[in-house]
Amino acid sequence: MNRRGEIALYKVRGAKKHQLSLMLLTEGGSVILLALGIGLLVGFGLAYTIITLETSNHLPPAFTVGKFFALTTIILVGIYLMAQYLLSLIFSCVKVDFIIRSMGGEM
Repeated sequence: MNRRGEIALYKVRGAKKHQLSLMLLTEGGSVILLALGIGLLVGFGLAYTIITLETSNHLPPAFTVGKFFALTTIILVGIYLMAQYLLSLIFSCVKVDFIIRSMGGEM
């Protein structure tokens, strides 16, 4: 995913560094949280199906999330969000004239 041209265009049109960082962080964070939600739903659904198939006469009790699982999930989401924040800061420092010249344009 090469977004340097898009970021350079935003800068040419007057976007500030913090606006670009916030935009990139919001996009990345929403993707991370959406993937987490879908992963949890699919995982719990598959676990419920497997347990139900194994115990044909009894329905399993309601799933409870253990402390270790919750803590690990929170730590991983925090790491992903921090990485996304650092990437958004790096990408917001794009040099506009370098990007335009590398794309074949003149400044």
